[in-house]
Amino acid sequence: MNKIKKLKLHYFVIFMLVLSFIACSQQKSKSDSLQIKEPVNKEKQNGSLQDEVIYDQSEEELNEKNYRDSLLVKIIEDQYLDLNNEAVKMLKSFYTAYINESYDVSCNLDKRDSILKEFTTENLRKQVNDSYIDGDLLINGQFCEKEWHNTMSVYEDTTGLDNFIIIFKYIRYDYDKKHDVILQKKIKLHLIKDRNEYKIDKVLR
Repeated sequence: MNKIKKLKLHYFVIFMLVLSFIACSQQKSKSDSLQIKEPVNKEKQNGSLQDEVIYDQSEEELNEKNYRDSLLVKIIEDQYLDLNNEAVKMLKSFYTAYINESYDVSCNLDKRDSILKEFTTENLRKQVNDSYIDGDLLINGQFCEKEWHNTMSVYEDTTGLDNFIIIFKYIRYDYDKKHDVILQKKIKLHLIKDRNEYKIDKVLR
């Protein structure tokens, strides 16, 4: 009888060890599935992932000492502004003033608000305020640089009347490729005429 009890106890211990092993294996598998498999790109951390890389450097450019200057030249050459268009002139004036007040974290908020009141409608200002926690809709992000208005291009958007596409191009260091690239930030806007003057009425998603 004692032998039977010992045998039962022996099998019970083995059974419990097997259950414990299975539980540990499942826990490890679950833990592994929660780990991030790829390293975090530093560009993702500064908010620029949403912007599209539109130009990468050739090997010849990378071997040049002034390759960053060549990127700046390319940005300027690609710039498009039809300043005979009243809407485009207004957008250029607005973004020049707005960016000059927005690029610095210690900007004059009262002055920036006055710029918004001059160039935008109440509808646009409400839209911007309602989504400000996610970033500034007018620059499609959480930061801007003072030089952006010098790289600005404006195109008429054929998908709707008085719709325009604003494009800013800028240079960023790509940590994966280990060299500079040109990125493009794009904003779509709808304008209306208020007392014969164009004003920004909506940021289009």
